[in-house]
Amino acid sequence: MKTIIVQNRQKMIILSAFILSMLLFSTCKIILVSSYDDKIADQIENVSKSIDKFYLTMLETTTEVNGGRVYSKFAEQYVAIEVELQSLLNKNKARTKNEETIKICEKTISLFEKYKNEHKKENTINDTDITLNLNNMRRMLNPLIISEKAKKMAE
Repeated sequence: MKTIIVQNRQKMIILSAFILSMLLFSTCKIILVSSYDDKIADQIENVSKSIDKFYLTMLETTTEVNGGRVYSKFAEQYVAIEVELQSLLNKNKARTKNEETIKICEKTISLFEKYKNEHKKENTINDTDITLNLNNMRRMLNPLIISEKAKKMAE
């Protein structure tokens, strides 16, 4: 009889511990990434549009003939986009649990600077390079857009 009482008591203790731990864990939330930010999501979309407009306008309205694509004609736009990308990086650095996004931003800036410097060095850019640069920049920015949307859905 004592054995049954002891076994029942042990089961009650185990059950109580299980219920208590479930209650505690159900109120806990593990956060592995930064939270969604409307302003950053908008900025990612805007810088993506700026890059699209920059390269598509260059492709559609200029040619290499007669210096139509000399670097100096586009230097101001390069700077404006670079400023936006740097601003995006700085805002993401201020967020906690955001290491992957920071890496993507840094790689995006590095790639954009590479393309800018190539254009500056050659003092022109051909249609193929414009198209490749645009597609590569889209591939860099797309994960940023997707990650912000995923953060919004997670909330």
